[in-house]
This record gives sequence, C-alpha cells and structure tokens, in this order.
Amino acid sequence: MAACYGELLGDAVEVPRVPAGLTSVWAQYTIRLPLGCDRDTVAARLKAAGVPTAVYYAKSLHRQTAYRDYPVAGNGLPVSDRLAAEVLSLPMHPYLGAPTQERIAATLRRELA
Repeated sequence: MAACYGELLGDAVEVPRVPAGLTSVWAQYTIRLPLGCDRDTVAARLKAAGVPTAVYYAKSLHRQTAYRDYPVAGNGLPVSDRLAAEVLSLPMHPYLGAPTQERIAATLRRELA
C-alpha cells in the first residue's frame, strides 16, 4: 500500500522513503505537502470529499511541554517548525484497496492544483 501511494503521489508531494535494507510497518502514511500549501485548507477539502486525514506531528518536538527546558539553537529550529506545518497523514490500513488509494490520490492531486 505504501508503494502504491508512492507511485501515485511521488511527483505531487514528498512521500516517505524507507532506506534499502530496512522495513516499515506503515502504521501511518505521512506526506509532506508542497511549499506554499495550506495544510488546514487541503485537509478540509479532502474531508469534504470524503477523504479523512490526520496530523500526528502538529507541534515540533522542541515545542512539546516535556522538552521545554532542553536547549535549542539561538535561532530556534526553523526546519522542524516548517516540517511540522507541512505534514499530513493519509488513510492507511490493511484493507485499503487500490481503487480507494487511487481515489484518495486523485482527490489530493485535484486539491493541490
């Protein structure tokens, strides 16, 4: 299923990659939206089209309460903050069929255009 998403969306969004020799259980499938996309708008439009999404990483680790006393670089962690604002998780489960993935991918592509 992850490979299918990668093929369907790899040229539209940044998809997760698993390094050679490693595996993933794909508990979630988190993509990175293109620069300039408003994640909340994309998620709302997908929801309206019947495609549920989730944001599992809404706040960078250094902004979590448990890490508030850890040192951070003088200029903060701008890359971490930017990435936290650009990621969105698509439906991912063992019974996700190819037609459903194709519909999800087509809907996402339409909303990004």
